[in-house]
Amino acid sequence: MAAQLQPSGFKLRAAGGRAARLQSNDKEALEKQRLAHRCEGFERYEDPGKITEFAENSLGFVSESERFDRDFAMVHKEERDASSARHEAVLATRRAERMDADEATWKQREAELQLQEERVQYLQKSGKAKATKGSEPYDLLTLKYHDDSKGAQLAHVDDLIRYRAVLRAQSLHRHSISVPYNPLTGEEVVLPPTPDRPPSPPKAGARPF
Repeated sequence: MAAQLQPSGFKLRAAGGRAARLQSNDKEALEKQRLAHRCEGFERYEDPGKITEFAENSLGFVSESERFDRDFAMVHKEERDASSARHEAVLATRRAERMDADEATWKQREAELQLQEERVQYLQKSGKAKATKGSEPYDLLTLKYHDDSKGAQLAHVDDLIRYRAVLRAQSLHRHSISVPYNPLTGEEVVLPPTPDRPPSPPKAGARPF
């Protein structure tokens, strides 16, 4: 601090405060002050400012209140909220991915069903499905003969088989006994009744009269 020369010949120097006294005792500050005020033809000293701190208009600037925030409960709450938000985001992403996968699966199944239905309709119209038709006019699901001449013919053949089975049973029973009564009980042996021969079905195209 420059001193003011008084008329009495004395130099009056203003008293400095505590900051000035501390600065005068600081070796680094004293060296910077001497470098800034030297004038012996050397290169002038330019104060670079606080090179280790960010300016207020820079992106990295943080105020002292924010740097030394001691509200640890709030800090922990913010960390928990951030962690919860990340977890919810992960769940939402997985949920969206699974929904997309399910939707793609259902679309694929619908496409397969549609393709199968179109194939069935094509086979029905083209007549290629007749190759898988049963060789006999008999429905294995309903256990009934087909309502046509072939079904009637097959029913007649089955009736003849059952008729011959009854005749064969009578013949075997008749040849298995030597007397017309039971030798143990003395009762008369009664043969099963002979059924009528099944009538032949009408031929295809024949008139019923």
